[in-house]
Amino acid sequence: MRLRRNQLPLSTPHSWDARPRRKQFQQVRGARFRSGELTFTEQRRERTRRFLSHIGHDTSAMSDHEASAWSAEYEAHRNAAWAAFPDAEPVLRKLARDYRLGIVSNSSVDHQRGKLHAIGLLPYFSTALVCSDQHGAAKPAPSIFLAGCASLGLQPHEVAYVGDKYTLDAVGAHDAGLHPYWLDRANTNSGQGTTDGIRVSHSLVELPPALIS
Repeated sequence: MRLRRNQLPLSTPHSWDARPRRKQFQQVRGARFRSGELTFTEQRRERTRRFLSHIGHDTSAMSDHEASAWSAEYEAHRNAAWAAFPDAEPVLRKLARDYRLGIVSNSSVDHQRGKLHAIGLLPYFSTALVCSDQHGAAKPAPSIFLAGCASLGLQPHEVAYVGDKYTLDAVGAHDAGLHPYWLDRANTNSGQGTTDGIRVSHSLVELPPALIS
């Protein structure tokens, strides 16, 4: 079954073949988003138009409303297959007994809440959720990490930050004065050096003992 929005296919063989290209569009628009040139909503619209144009659709007359609607339906289709990593919920459940948990994300609060709800992790982050679209600056800007600390009622030196993007997450948290843990699940580091003070983990299971070591 193929879902459609305004006669544009939500899923076609060409669109799935173009997924790596969509990722490139996301990275380009993401850079403009992090610089403040685009809002989170604007970058999603632009990414949608570029992606649809790439797979052969004329988007010259596509309104903002149509682009947002197509993007929302595409993401709903994609999100239906989302699942948390197997180690996520057990580790969060264990950490929640002794630690305050929060999220800092380059997205919007509604978007992030929707993702967390879809994978069953929203209850762990229902109150401390800081997103760039509302905060006004994106990672790796220090201010968004500091806002995350404030939402937990903690100082930066009291907070451990875990993220899977080295520059945006690990280096950004380090520069803001937090204790960064780079979650390198794919072992992309392969023995290469990291900035002093950045600890590398390959699974969330490694985190609880690391926090008390």
